[in-house]
Amino acid sequence: MTPFNRILLLSGIIFFLCLFIPCKKAKGGDVIIVGDGKNYSRNKLYPKANFESEQFHSTAKFLDAKFNFLANFHHAKFDSLAYFEHANFDSLADFRDAHFFSFADFGLAKFNFSALFYGAQFDWVGCFRASEFDRDVNFTWTQFDTTADFTLAQFHSVADFSWVRFKSDALFYLTKFDSAVDFGAAVFNTKADFDGAQFLSHVDFRIHGLPDTLVFENINEINNEIDFTVAKLDTLKAKNKNYKCQICLLGSDISKIKINYELFKLWFPKGTSYEMAISTYEKLLKKFKDDGFLESYEMLDVEYQNFKNIHNGYNALNWFKKYWWNYGYNKEWVLLRWTLGLLFSFIILNFCFFPKLQQNVYEMTFSFYDKNDFEMCKKKNNFIWRYLLYVLMRLSNSFIYTSFLFFGLKLSPDNFKKLQPLTYYILAIYVVGLFCLAYILNIIIVK
Repeated sequence: MTPFNRILLLSGIIFFLCLFIPCKKAKGGDVIIVGDGKNYSRNKLYPKANFESEQFHSTAKFLDAKFNFLANFHHAKFDSLAYFEHANFDSLADFRDAHFFSFADFGLAKFNFSALFYGAQFDWVGCFRASEFDRDVNFTWTQFDTTADFTLAQFHSVADFSWVRFKSDALFYLTKFDSAVDFGAAVFNTKADFDGAQFLSHVDFRIHGLPDTLVFENINEINNEIDFTVAKLDTLKAKNKNYKCQICLLGSDISKIKINYELFKLWFPKGTSYEMAISTYEKLLKKFKDDGFLESYEMLDVEYQNFKNIHNGYNALNWFKKYWWNYGYNKEWVLLRWTLGLLFSFIILNFCFFPKLQQNVYEMTFSFYDKNDFEMCKKKNNFIWRYLLYVLMRLSNSFIYTSFLFFGLKLSPDNFKKLQPLTYYILAIYVVGLFCLAYILNIIIVK
């Protein structure tokens, strides 16, 4: 039965109960008169508690209350604190469209029958800490404006959190899901903490809004693979191309967690040991490799190598590997960015000092070079033509001169005039050229 059909069926049951079963109050006025601040704590409410569309103006206390039959809070409004701690619901608990303007405490509550929170609004903390749901529970379209706390909660049947909006932290620390759980189209905002949670059946994380931080550590009880590749960012976050959800996977069974690293970035809490971080990187790299996610593997491996180099103090080496060829993943950078870039830079520099380099530092002879050509250019009558011709000749000669130095396999000692500071500059061009050629040759051979 689909969640929608289940809601229709439960709505029909609620209508029947409200129509044919009278509301009976406990003797002695134990049942609260709506809005007067008395409490229902430790009372038995039977055969039903009908507070549909009622408004509680002050604190509503249902601590340890026992609802033997229908608990109808459909469209109820709680202006102040609402305490349902240790409450026991033996029949349907209907909180559809209920509005909690203040703290709502359902801690340690026991829901022995289905619970409906469809469309409920929690303006402040919604606390379901250590609560227990024996039957289906529906939070579809519920909105939590601040913290939603389901720490240590137990869901023994289907839990539907589809289309829920968590505007602040969502805490599912050590929560147990015995049956299917659906977070389809849910929107998380700041932090979603599933540390130590157990997923013993199917999980749907087709999230429409990933949180800033997703804590998914110490999760080893996973029955079916959890797939985050179907999750996406909300509209506002997606506009930032550099935005990624930080995810913590420490101590989890990563072999059963599938993610697309285009939307995620590994995050480690303060105090995480180097060994634990390395282990997490390597497990996730293996997972990407097994799943055939090559782009995700590349992005994570770049992070991994950067992390290791920085930790080991190899900052200079890390800088070189990162910008020289992106740790080997962008080998074309060696030719297009660095070799040609450095060659062009040397050509420009040599253009400025060409006559001096050629005549006083390192003389290079090639058949079409004649130093008298420069003197002939100066004798041209037209200034513009004379200047352009001079620049072209000097640039072409600088290009040939630099190329032979940069890509030459050897330098001739006889061509050096005398030892001077520019001599080391010539040697630098030669060494840098050899270095680039060695990398290009290595790339060709490896391919």
